[in-house]
Amino acid sequence: MAGTNAQVFSTELAQDQVKQIISEAYIYAYPIVLMDVTREQQTNYGIAVNGGFKHFRAFPDASFTEVVRPNFDTLYSSGWFDVSEEPLIISSEDTNGHYYLLPMYDMWTDIYAAPGSRTSGTGAGAFAIVSEDWEGELPEGVKRIVSPTTMNWMIARTESNGRDYDKVGEIQDGFKMTPLSKWGTDYVAPKSPIDPTIDMVTSPLDQVANMDAKTFFERASKLITKYGSHATDMSQLMRMEQIGFSADTGWDLSNLSKAELAALEQGAAEGMRSIQSFVPKIAASKNGWLIPTDNMGVYGNHYIQRATIALIGLGANHPEDAVYPIAISDADGDKMVAKQNYTLHFEADEIPPVGAFWSVTMYDAKGFAVDNEIDRYAIGDRNELAYNDDGSLTLYMQHKRPSEDKVSNWLPSPEKGVLGVTMRLYEPDQSILLGEWVPPAIEKAK
Repeated sequence: MAGTNAQVFSTELAQDQVKQIISEAYIYAYPIVLMDVTREQQTNYGIAVNGGFKHFRAFPDASFTEVVRPNFDTLYSSGWFDVSEEPLIISSEDTNGHYYLLPMYDMWTDIYAAPGSRTSGTGAGAFAIVSEDWEGELPEGVKRIVSPTTMNWMIARTESNGRDYDKVGEIQDGFKMTPLSKWGTDYVAPKSPIDPTIDMVTSPLDQVANMDAKTFFERASKLITKYGSHATDMSQLMRMEQIGFSADTGWDLSNLSKAELAALEQGAAEGMRSIQSFVPKIAASKNGWLIPTDNMGVYGNHYIQRATIALIGLGANHPEDAVYPIAISDADGDKMVAKQNYTLHFEADEIPPVGAFWSVTMYDAKGFAVDNEIDRYAIGDRNELAYNDDGSLTLYMQHKRPSEDKVSNWLPSPEKGVLGVTMRLYEPDQSILLGEWVPPAIEKAK
C-alpha cells in the first residue's frame, strides 16, 4: 500500500496486521480525542481554560447531552485548566460536613487526585496542580499535586437532594481556580470570547463518532505529541510506529494512498466496534448488573476498558468514592425494554450499604435522561420513599404513571426503546468493593 510520495505503513506488515494496529490505535486514542472535543465545547461558554468553573446550579433536564449518564445526586462544577505555564491552585472552603468530591482528570481520563469528603475531609483546602517538570516553591498550606498532562479537567460533585440548591450553590462558589502568581489576591478570571465556529449542539460523543478516520487520527496525533503519553504506554506506541506514528513528531497522513485510507477507515471502524462490544465485559455480570470496580479511574494499560468507560460515562470516579452498577438485563436474562414494567425489590438486609448515599437513575438507550411528567430522573435514599412494613423496599420502573400509593417509589422509564439503568453507591462499603454485596435482580412486573 504505497502512499502518494512515500510509504506510510510498513511494507513488512500484512494488510490484516495494518488494520489490527489501526484498530488498537483507535482504542488507545479514543479517550484523549473525546476529552479534547469535550474541552472545546465546555470552554466555549465565556469561561475559558483556567477561567474558573461552570457551575450547574440545578439538576439538568432531559435536554442535557454534554455528558453521558449524568448523575442526579450531585451538582457538577466543571473546569478545565492548563498548567504548562505555571501551577494552578484549586481551593475549597469548609463545607461543614457536606459531601463533595473534586476528581482531577488528565487528558487520558485517568484520575490523578480526588480531594473531597472521603480523602481530605470537609474542611477548607488548597491544592496546587503542577506539571511534572515544575520545581518551584508553594505557599504554606498549599498541597502539591503533580499532573501527568498539562491540560486537565476537574468535574466537582457536590451532594444535593434537589431541595437545597441555595446551600449547595454557596459551597460551589467556594471552589476557586487561581494561578499561583495570583494566589493571595482577589483574582477574577477574565471572560473569554465565544467561538461561533465550535459546534455547541452536537454532543462530544456524536462529534467523535462522526469523524472520518483521517480526521480522528490527525487530531489524536496532535494531542499525543502535545500532551504526551503515560510512562507505561511504550509498547503501544512502538506498535503504532509500524504504521507511521511518532510520539515525537506525530503522524503525517497527508500522503495516504486510497488503499491506505481504506485500511485506516476499516481499522478505525473495527476499533469502535471493539469498544462498543466491550461494554458488557467491563465487569462480570451478577444478577443482571455489571459492577465495574477494577482499574476504574486509573486504567493502566487496559486501553479497551479506558475507552469503553469514556464512551459510556466520561469522568468515572475511583471505586472507593463511588461505584456505579449498570443493569444489562432483568432477572430472566432479557434486555430491558420500554414496553415492559419492572420492579427492583430490596429485602431489608439488601438496602445498599454506603457511607454517603445511593440512587438509581433511568436513561434512554443513548445514556441521556428520560423526559417524564414528574421530572424525576433518579430515585434513592434521599427521596421520601415508602418502605414496606418489614423494612424492605420496592421501586417501580415503568413509563405510565402507577397507582398513587406507588408514585413515591416510581422511576419513570422511556416510552420506547431500551432502558438504561444505573445505580450509584457513594462511599461504598467494603462489601461492595469486594463483590460480597450485589444489587438484587430487576424483575418483570407481575
